[in-house]
Amino acid sequence: MAERALACIAALLAVLAAAAPLRGQILRARLLDAGTDAPIPAAFAILENYAPPGAGTRAAAALSDAQGWVQLRAAGRGPYVLRVERLGYRTFASDTFPLDSVVVRTIRLPAEAIHLPEITAQGRRRCGGVTDLAAEAAVLWDEVRKALSVSAWTAAEGSVFYVVREYTRRLELRTFKVLEERSNQQTVWTTGSPFVSLGARDLSEGGFIRVGADGGYQYYGPDSEVILSEWFQERHCFRAVANGSDPALIGLAFDPGPGAPHFDIKGVLWLDRRTAELRTLEYSYSALPVNVERRAAGGEVRFERLGSGRWIVRSWWIRAPVLQRAGTREPLVAAIREAGRTVVSLTERRPGADR
Repeated sequence: MAERALACIAALLAVLAAAAPLRGQILRARLLDAGTDAPIPAAFAILENYAPPGAGTRAAAALSDAQGWVQLRAAGRGPYVLRVERLGYRTFASDTFPLDSVVVRTIRLPAEAIHLPEITAQGRRRCGGVTDLAAEAAVLWDEVRKALSVSAWTAAEGSVFYVVREYTRRLELRTFKVLEERSNQQTVWTTGSPFVSLGARDLSEGGFIRVGADGGYQYYGPDSEVILSEWFQERHCFRAVANGSDPALIGLAFDPGPGAPHFDIKGVLWLDRRTAELRTLEYSYSALPVNVERRAAGGEVRFERLGSGRWIVRSWWIRAPVLQRAGTREPLVAAIREAGRTVVSLTERRPGADR
């Protein structure tokens, strides 16, 4: 009986030993500059599945800490590819490798800097997806994508907690003078971002302007996930543009292409020429359901890169016409409503604090 019990225990331990690696493998990598051996902080490391059917999908992602360390946990042995993204530098991609239990590696990254193009006017407009962008727009899109990817990851990770000021304003129709303002301050202790839009699929089918329950119109704007979605990329046209009022900025402009909904958006993602950091998203609507000048409806999203490498939405606002109904006649535009949020302060967990 004792021998049989020992055999059962041995068999159980063998099963557990075989199954344990499948519950989670860990890659601990130290990212160093290939030229100086200095640690690379705030780099976005992405562990991607290499084998089908999930080839190309993200298995894990994290930012490197001040010493260049990053830890990534995967569900299976792989094989995997490690991609490392830094603003202003070419993306690094490793050879394929398996993960068995805990793997520790030192990875030296070549410092291949990217220079943003010099744009003096509007670049060539290309539609049908970002894989077919003109050369100057493709460079800008890659830097925009890096920032938005980390912004979306930051929101999902839930390690930044915000104190925000939320406000609504009533603006005069022609002068945009503030007629009335209400505001309050609140703490957002939850996973997410101070600005979250409707889902990309919802917007692709219903557009950015909807008829509300009261018969009025509801206006929506895009967040990081929407801009990164295949739907948005495939149904919008992109081009590089210069900033006439601020030469320190360079923009990636977009507008609706074939297959976009009637009430879509157009706008510009503005980057800092020197650092390649995403600064602002400005947008307006491609069509409006009421007779009002274009600037009466639209919005702005301001991004900020924290010292840890995380990206956040620092502030946003959106404007829409306020309708006034007069009997059976068509409603008149009486004013403009502006709603927004601004981050007053925040607290974040250090990258790698959970190691």
